[in-house]
Amino acid sequence: PLTTNKNKNKNSPSIASAVTPTQSPAPTKSQSAAPTACTRTRLDCLAELLLQNEVADAKALQDESSPQFLALRWLANEDTAVLDMDSTPTVILVERYVLAMLYFATRGEGWGDQRNFLSATSVCEWNMLEKGVFCNEEDLVVALDLRKSAHEEVPVLNSKFRFDSPVSLPFYLNRS
Repeated sequence: PLTTNKNKNKNSPSIASAVTPTQSPAPTKSQSAAPTACTRTRLDCLAELLLQNEVADAKALQDESSPQFLALRWLANEDTAVLDMDSTPTVILVERYVLAMLYFATRGEGWGDQRNFLSATSVCEWNMLEKGVFCNEEDLVVALDLRKSAHEEVPVLNSKFRFDSPVSLPFYLNRS
């Protein structure tokens, strides 16, 4: 379970010993199904969902300075969309987490154009004109264009991503 780290910020939860870096993830659930009901904290439930679907590893989720932890905390405690975990399909929660992680990993708060990232809207609306996140007719992310943002390159993320779709995800970086 997640507990408050008393040596740091009292409002900043961290993953306790129940989730260890050597823990093997449970078998992957169907990405289209909604997660099952969880009786623990929202942060615990989201962490479990991410680990079970092999989207994040426990060590990264324990590091309060990592983009993975920052995205988890944002999704659990700060996301004003407050998606219902019992009815929202897993793929929607995972996409929101991955894009939030990208935002934190690339210091999105410093982007000149925020493109609606981390807003309460669907991730499909995290764009401005021809830049940002783009989705297909099923509201699944199919393209990501970050050109002309304040950063030059995206650092390698220490997290596992698995795209089950045969369609590639075009990814454009600011090179201007």
